[in-house]
Amino acid sequence: MKSTLAFALFALSAGCGGHPLDLGGAPGGPNGSMGMKDSGATGWPVPAQRNARSLRIDGAHLYWIADRGDGDVVMQCEKRDCANTLVTFARIVRQPIAGIEIHAGTLYMADPLSIYACSTGDCKTPRYLVTNAEASAFAVHDQFVYWVHRGERTLYACPLSGCQRSNALVQKFDVDGVDVAVDENMLAWIEADTAYPKNPIAVGAIESKSGTSTRIVRQNQAASLALQGGFAYWVTSFTVGTIVRWSGSAEAEPQIVVDNQYFPNFVAPAGEMIFWMNGPTGPGDQRPVQVLGCQVAACASTIEVLGEGLGGGIGTRNKGMPSREMVIDDDAIYWIGDVANEGPAVDGSVLVKGSILRIERRRSG
Repeated sequence: MKSTLAFALFALSAGCGGHPLDLGGAPGGPNGSMGMKDSGATGWPVPAQRNARSLRIDGAHLYWIADRGDGDVVMQCEKRDCANTLVTFARIVRQPIAGIEIHAGTLYMADPLSIYACSTGDCKTPRYLVTNAEASAFAVHDQFVYWVHRGERTLYACPLSGCQRSNALVQKFDVDGVDVAVDENMLAWIEADTAYPKNPIAVGAIESKSGTSTRIVRQNQAASLALQGGFAYWVTSFTVGTIVRWSGSAEAEPQIVVDNQYFPNFVAPAGEMIFWMNGPTGPGDQRPVQVLGCQVAACASTIEVLGEGLGGGIGTRNKGMPSREMVIDDDAIYWIGDVANEGPAVDGSVLVKGSILRIERRRSG
C-alpha cells in the first residue's frame, strides 16, 4: 500500500463596518459595490433545471447534472450567455449520473458502478476509465483519479490512462468515506459513520510532499470539502455551523474561519476570499438561501450577503454522491438557487427544480 501511495502522491508534486467587500475579482462599476442580483450579464438566470446539481467550471463553460425526464444528463453553457447557449452535453446510457469532475480538458463522470472520461470538446462516446469503481466520491488531479469505494471503506488512486481496481489501493478506512478532494498539496477526505444515516465524523489528509503524513481530525457533520493554497476547507453543517480550514499537518489544529452560520454549505475558497451558502435544510423550506463571502484573514468582520434565493441550502437529491452547488471564477459566482419541489419521483424521492444563477464579482473602492 505504501509504495502505491507514494507513487500517486509524488506524481501530484511533478460586510460589516459599512465597507463593501473586496471580492478579489474583476474591477466593476464606479462604486465597486455588490448588488443582490447581477444585472450586467445577458442570458441569466437559467431556470427550470430539474434536480440540478454538481456545478463545475472549465474555461468559458459551466457544466452541471440535470434530470431530463428520461434520465440524467450533463448540461453545458457558455458563462457569458448561459440561457441562450444551453446544450445537452453528455449522458451515460441507461445509468444515473452520480457526479462529475473536469480536469485538463476532460470531463469525468461516475455512475453507481463505473467512472468514465471524455473530452470537453466532444463527449458523444464516453470511455470507461475504471470499471467496478462503485464510487461514493471521486476527484481528479494531475495524472490520477481518486475515489472512495462505496461499502469497502477504501480509497483508491488510478492513472488517467485506466487501471484495474485491485492495483490502485491508497488508504484503508475504519469508517466510510463520503467525500474526497486533491490538489498539488494534499489528498483529503471526509469519513462517516457506517451506521445509517452515515453522519460525517472526521476529516483526513495525506501531504503530497512526503506521501506519508496522515492524520484524522474529528469533525462532526463535516461537509463540502475544498482545497486551496495548502489548506483543506469544510463546513460543520449544523443549524449553527462553522467554516473551518486545516493545513493537513500533524502538528496543526483546525482553524475556525467564521462561526454562527445557519446551515452553511458549499464552501468555495478563491484567492484571499472565501464564499459559501447558508440556508434551510430542503426545498420545502421557504426561508431564503443566501450566498455569502468574506476575506479569509478577517472573515468575521468582512462578511457580506452577496445573493439570495429560495430552496434547499444543503443540495438537491444527488444519488449518494457529494454535490457542489456553487463555483467561482475571476468574474462571477455561479450557484444553484430558487429551488422548489416539483413532485414525487419514481424512486420515492422528491423532484425539484432550480435555477442556475450568477453574481458578478467586483472590487471595492
